Amino acid sequence: MKNPKKGRHPMSGEINVEIWRPKFFFMSGNTPKVLVDGVQVGKVKNGETLSFTTTPGIHELSLRAFGAVPSSATFDLQEGDVLIIDNNLITWFLRRKEDRDKSP
Repeated sequence: MKNPKKGRHPMSGEINVEIWRPKFFFMSGNTPKVLVDGVQVGKVKNGETLSFTTTPGIHELSLRAFGAVPSSATFDLQEGDVLIIDNNLITWFLRRKEDRDKSP
């Protein structure tokens, strides 16, 4: 698999994926690093979106930030997927946008 690439148009066989971080006061000064299959693709500041290209299929996405417990999750990524960063008192985590939209 090719390394994921930040901020460029996909080439043949690649897809665009976005990770959106809503703007919250809690942990607003902390900027988590985003890793795809162990390769850092960028950081997501408060209220911003990180776009990257990768191949479709199953990938491990990880978030690492100072003072927070590292977290990882596996996603079957497809074209146009939007993942959302959430956090709690000790860690960050990712979920698909549509999963968050369905929760009460």
